[in-house]
Parts: sequence; C-alpha cells; structure tokens
Amino acid sequence: MKILEVRSRIYLACGLLLIGVLGVLSSVCAYTADIPAGEMSFQYLWAGKTNGLFAICGIVSVIIYPKAHLYLQQFVTWSLILWGCIEVFWGLGQLLGFLSSNHYLFSITGSFYNPGPYSGYLAMIFPIVLYEFLCVSDVVKNKSTSVVYYLLCVIMSLLICMLLIGMSRASWFAVLISCFFVCSIHYSYFNSLREKWYLYCKRMIVCVICIFIILSICCLGVYYLKKDSADGRLFIWKITSLAISKRPSGYGEDSFLKIYGETQEGYFKSGNYSKKEELVAGSPQYAFNEYLRIALEYGIFVLIICLLVLFYFLSEGLKRKYVGLCGAILSLMAFSLFSYPLSYPSIVVTAIVLLLTCVSEKSSIVFIVFCLFIGGIGICWDNEDTYMSDKKWYRY
Repeated sequence: MKILEVRSRIYLACGLLLIGVLGVLSSVCAYTADIPAGEMSFQYLWAGKTNGLFAICGIVSVIIYPKAHLYLQQFVTWSLILWGCIEVFWGLGQLLGFLSSNHYLFSITGSFYNPGPYSGYLAMIFPIVLYEFLCVSDVVKNKSTSVVYYLLCVIMSLLICMLLIGMSRASWFAVLISCFFVCSIHYSYFNSLREKWYLYCKRMIVCVICIFIILSICCLGVYYLKKDSADGRLFIWKITSLAISKRPSGYGEDSFLKIYGETQEGYFKSGNYSKKEELVAGSPQYAFNEYLRIALEYGIFVLIICLLVLFYFLSEGLKRKYVGLCGAILSLMAFSLFSYPLSYPSIVVTAIVLLLTCVSEKSSIVFIVFCLFIGGIGICWDNEDTYMSDKKWYRY
C-alpha cells in the first residue's frame, strides 16, 4: 500500500509539473485576430497567466513530492519539441494556403508576424531535437526506441525545410553554431581534434585554411543573398555603437528609438557619410542586435553582467549533461546577434525556462525560487495588461 501511495504522489506531482511546463511554454502559440499581428499585448497577457500557472503547479508538485523538480529537464525538452512541431505545422499550413500569414509580404510567419523571429524560434528548437536524435540513435534496439528515432527524423527534416523557406540568415547561423556545439559535446570532437593536432599538425593547418576559405565564400554568398538588408543592419549597428560610445552607462529603458534617431541625425549632419549609408538609412524599431540594445539602454556594465550570468547557466547545464537545452540557449544567443528575439514575450519566457532549468536540479529550494521568479514576472505582465484597450482601438 505504501508503494502505491508513493507512486500515486509521484504521478500526481509530475502531472502537475508537466501541466505547468506545457502552459508556460504555450505562449508561443498565443495568437488572436482581435488586434493587429504586430501587437504583443495578448501574448503578454497569456504569458502572465501561464507564468502564474507554472509557479503554482511547480510549488505544489514539490510539496507533494520533494524530488519532482528532477523531472523538469525532460518535461521542458519534450514540451519545447511539441510546441516546435505545432509551429512547424502552422507554417506548413500557411505555405500550403490552409492558414493565413500574419504578414502580407511573407508566406510563412507561424504564430509570429514575421518569418525572422519565427525562424529564430525554430532554430532554438532544432539543437534540442538533434541531441535527442543523437541519444536515441545510440540505443536503437527495440520497437519503442525506433519509433522515437523515426519521429525525431521527421521532425528534424520538417524543421530544416521550414528554416530554409524562412530565408532568415540569422537563424541559419544560429543552427550551425548550436549544431556544431551539440555534435562536439556528444562525439567529443574537441578531444579528438586536440589529439590529431599533435599527430598531424601540418595537415590540420591545411584543413583549417580550407575550412576558413569555404566559410568565407559561404558568408559572402549569404551577404549577397540579401545585400541591402545586410547593409541596413550594418548601418544600424554603426549608429547604435556611436550612441553607446557617447554614454557607456546607458540611456535608460526603452530609449533606443529616441537615442537612435538623435544619433543618426547628428551623424548625417556631420556630413561624413557615404551614398550607400544614405540609401539604407531609416527609422528602425529594433537594433537587430540584442547585445547592442542592452548596452545602449542599460550600459556596458549591465551587458557584461548579463553575459557572465548566461555563461554561468550554460556551465551549470553542461555539468548536468543538458546538452540539448544548452544548445538551444547558444542558438538564441547567436540569433540575438542579428535580430530582436527578446521583443517577444514567448521567446523571453522560453529563454528564462531554459536558463533556470540548468540549475533547478540543485535543490527543491532553488526550484521554488525559480517558480516564484517566473510567477513574479507573470504578475508584472498581468498588471500591465493592455489587451482590452488594444482590442477596442483596433475594432473602432
């Protein structure tokens, strides 16, 4: 009887935790036609509610079974794969004409309003699927593991197709970096390369040079694929860097638009600009580089602290062999170099869950603090709700 009682407590605790994880990560698919596609108020409202749900489910699950937090990594992994699959089929439906796109210029956007962040989200899911595939491929012996193996094959194929169709160069870069990372850890490439370097030093140097030449050609090809877009982003980074150099301590929260406009105006008044820069200049809403945006708004010191925190969580995740989740974090970090993923509450929540999953195994106390932190974010977003006013404005 005691064994049955313990099992029932474990199942109940794990069930509650799984509901919380599925809920908090579901904000990526929070979509409504009641407001314009680019407005985030409904997603913030949804994320606020589901963050609270996760906090309650997580704390109650640990109370019921103190070791429930040990299952978090698996729940997060497969929940992200599930929501990634939903996004893939959402994009396929738009591509085939069964569902409408959220942007009149692009055929696929998923639940987002632009193929850029949509591709960035899929790029974050890809290393998780890849790592699970590599792990399963090592132990394919019976029917149950072979079913998972072929299922992951299909998911990876669909992800690759949607990433290629999305035409987001930032997502391609993020996938390459994260996949190299996952494969290097799984197959211990670094150790074998170090051994071969000592044995075949000259051959390795030739290989490095060849790889560098191939990568340079590929980078040029990607640059000329959307040359005007690339030039525009380079100019945005230049102006943003000029603004940062004037005040390294930062200009304050949500100051990017104002400061960028003033800095760009001053730059053109100086007269030291080229004809190409004049053509690509505009009034961008985003910095297309989250690191530069953080440095501009909050200062270089805050940016350094953020990077140190990120690397700490990555190191903790690697200690626990959470290679897939660490690959997803690295993918988001790489994507943030060229885009604006932190403007989406769904990606922010996903990033927080990924980071804190890396340390949640330490103790149930750490996990409870983690739940309270996410719940606190949910309360803030819930209190700042503007969905109903946006809905009324859009309707009238």
